[in-house]
Amino acid sequence: MLHVLSILLSIIVGVLFSGVTFSKELNEVSAAKKEKTITRWMAYNELTPLQLNELEVVYNRAFQTIYKEYLSDGFLQELSNNFTSAMDDFKQFKETTFLHIAQQKDRIVGFALFQKINDNDVSLDLICIDPTCWRQGVGKQLIFPVKEQCPDVSTIKVVTYKINTQSPKFYEALGFKKTDWVDSHYKQEDIQGFEYQLLDV
Repeated sequence: MLHVLSILLSIIVGVLFSGVTFSKELNEVSAAKKEKTITRWMAYNELTPLQLNELEVVYNRAFQTIYKEYLSDGFLQELSNNFTSAMDDFKQFKETTFLHIAQQKDRIVGFALFQKINDNDVSLDLICIDPTCWRQGVGKQLIFPVKEQCPDVSTIKVVTYKINTQSPKFYEALGFKKTDWVDSHYKQEDIQGFEYQLLDV
């Protein structure tokens, strides 16, 4: 389920760095003075019920902003189910899954979930940022410190659907390169992989 979420959420993070014009409200927020962002790693058992709720709020705000024209009761329920499944996986695979959260004034504004593939590679399974904090570099702060949790890791891998034209702009702007790597959950013809060599950080 985390891999499914990574595809959906890669659309969101791609849009953050695209030329898409957002609503007047979001543009005003982006132009406002940036708050200091602090990031930290958290294990599942460290999360309080309040923090879990904050993560879900960020998750839903990001999705509902991007897909506001397609919202329905069924879609909202699917969002809720997917978030629950992601947290269940995080709890179950605690030895190989790592949560990195971003906070501004004690408010969670973004998070990234990594899955360790092997000693050298990690998959960026999930990344989500509150729309009020887009274009502030939060995504970069969430992604690149992964070596703090996995010192021997040299490559970050992520996949997007080929029909998604926005996410590649985001990843390539951060230095990710196209690759043939595709998660086994998906068909090769539908997916584009990207990798970042952490040795360059």
